[in-house]
Amino acid sequence: MKDSAKAALVQLTLGPHTPGAIDRMPAFFDQPSAYGSDLNGFPEYVLGNRIGADDPHGVRFRELAAEHAMYAIAGLVESPGTRWATTALMIDREGTILGRYRKSHPASGGPPYSWPPVSTSPSVAEAKGSLGSQSKVFHLAFGQVGILQCYDG
Repeated sequence: MKDSAKAALVQLTLGPHTPGAIDRMPAFFDQPSAYGSDLNGFPEYVLGNRIGADDPHGVRFRELAAEHAMYAIAGLVESPGTRWATTALMIDREGTILGRYRKSHPASGGPPYSWPPVSTSPSVAEAKGSLGSQSKVFHLAFGQVGILQCYDG
């Protein structure tokens, strides 16, 4: 096991006048790879909404992790069957899905606790999805890494 590791955290801004996140991701892998990063973390929802991990965006994300021999994390709203879940995928250096972290505390209500869900909240649908029930720890070559999303923290 290594004595230390480097991690990169990416913040993408998406809007009507910006290219899709997956089209912009190669640069967000190139720079951390040149810096020697072991892990590259992307935001919640960045891969897409109500898709599967085998969607072209998910496949491309895994390819980028493999091309750069880097662990990577990215969020999506995944459709496991008839329900969906706010999910973070942990990808290994070969581009394989090591596991999933499912968000367990949706922020879909009013402050200060963002709970219970409020029907007028744009994120109320998140509370109706399949919620996670446990924290996940992933054992990587350089150490253990846990994932939290948004209000789970």
